[in-house]
Amino acid sequence: MPDLCIYSRDCVERHFTFDVAIPAMAQAARAISSGADACPSRCSVTVSQSGGQMLVMPGSAKSLDYYGIKTLSIEPGNRSTERPVIQGFIALFDRATGAPRALIDGAVITAVRTAAASAVTTDCLARPDVRSHGILGTGVQAKQHAISIPHVRPGIERTVIWGRDSAKAEGLAAHLSAELQATVEAGTQDDVLGCDIVSAVTASSTPVVHKDKLSTGAHINLVGSHTPDAREACSDTMATGRIYVDSRAAALCEAGDLLIPIAEGAITDADIHGEIGSVLSGEGGGRTSGEDITIYKSLGNALQDLFGACALVEAAGDDAVKVAFS
Repeated sequence: MPDLCIYSRDCVERHFTFDVAIPAMAQAARAISSGADACPSRCSVTVSQSGGQMLVMPGSAKSLDYYGIKTLSIEPGNRSTERPVIQGFIALFDRATGAPRALIDGAVITAVRTAAASAVTTDCLARPDVRSHGILGTGVQAKQHAISIPHVRPGIERTVIWGRDSAKAEGLAAHLSAELQATVEAGTQDDVLGCDIVSAVTASSTPVVHKDKLSTGAHINLVGSHTPDAREACSDTMATGRIYVDSRAAALCEAGDLLIPIAEGAITDADIHGEIGSVLSGEGGGRTSGEDITIYKSLGNALQDLFGACALVEAAGDDAVKVAFS
C-alpha cells in the first residue's frame, strides 16, 4: 500500500526556494516548447458573483516520474480579508502505477513558480548591465518578483514599488528592505516605468504600462492579467517591443495584452517573436541590441506547476506527512 505524501504550506515555503524553482522553470519552459508533452488548456469556471473562479490544470511530461493536476480557487473578494486570494492544491500521480502519491499546497507553488518563470525570462532577455527593477503592484507577486529577479541579475542596486494604495507600497518596500538588506523603495508609477526591468503584477484590467514612460532597452514582465479582456500594457507598448510568451497557443487564446492590440490592428500574431523555451533551446532569437524593449507575457502553465511540484518533492525529501492510501 503506497503512501500519500502531504506537503503543507509551511513545508513548501521551506523547500521550494528560488534556487530550486528557477532551474525547474527553465526545464518547464523547454518542455512547453518541445511539443512532446501533454498540457491541455486550463479549464476555468466562474463560481461567485465577485468574479471568483475555479481553475483546473492537468499536465504530463515524459521526463518526470509523476503526472498531475492543479486545482485552484481564485476569490477576488478575499483581498479585503486575511484569507489568500489564491488557494488550492496540486495532486501528483505515479506514472508507472497511477497511484496518487502527493498533495501539495498549490498557492505557494503558484506564487513562487510564477516569479521564477519571470526570472528565467529576464535572464534570457534583459540586458546584462541592468541596475534597477520597477514593480507595479503590491500583492504576493510584487514580493516574489522583488526576491526572484536579483537571483538572475545580481547587479540590481535599486527596486522601486508602485501601487494605487501608496501605504501598501511603502509598507511592502520597508518589509523587503529589511528582509533583503537591499535598497527597496516606494515610488511613482513613472519612477517604476523608468527602470531597466519592469514587472507588472497588478489586478488592473486597463493599461498601467505606457510606451512613452519606458527607458530605452527596458525589459518588461507582464504577469498580472490572464483573461482576454484585461491587459497591463497599452497597444503602443506592445507594438514597440519584441514579444515573447510561455506558450504561443495559450497566449493567443487568453492574453488580453496580445488579443486587444491584435483586434485593434496594432500588432499581429506574427509579432510574437517566440516562446521562452525556444530561446533557451537556441531555436528562437532573443534580444538583438541594448536598445530593444523586450516583453514577456506570462500566463502560467500546468507544466510549470508539474515541474515545480516534482522539484519540491525532491527537495523536501522526507519532510512530508505520510498517510496510507490504497
